[in-house]
Amino acid sequence: MKKNAYVEKAQAQLDELSGKIKVLKAKAQGTQASVKIEYEKRIEELNTLKEATMKKLEEIKNSTDDAWEKTKIGFEKSVKSIEEKIKSTISKF
Repeated sequence: MKKNAYVEKAQAQLDELSGKIKVLKAKAQGTQASVKIEYEKRIEELNTLKEATMKKLEEIKNSTDDAWEKTKIGFEKSVKSIEEKIKSTISKF
């Protein structure tokens, strides 16, 4: 896969994950105070992971055509981590 195509796909993944995080945030608003605190903690962790992942995507965008393949491994691990945390949050609440 070419770098530009990968960047577009990666951006779409981040957009989808951002949407899922927004859904979780909306669900948190309708919960009891004790549950809401835990929900918000997890959402904050997700946002932190998302920000780090966005930085990795920027690294890919700014890397040379030869070096971006190495950088994408870290990005993909970050995306997987976010997906797992979202699934965990959904299953817990």
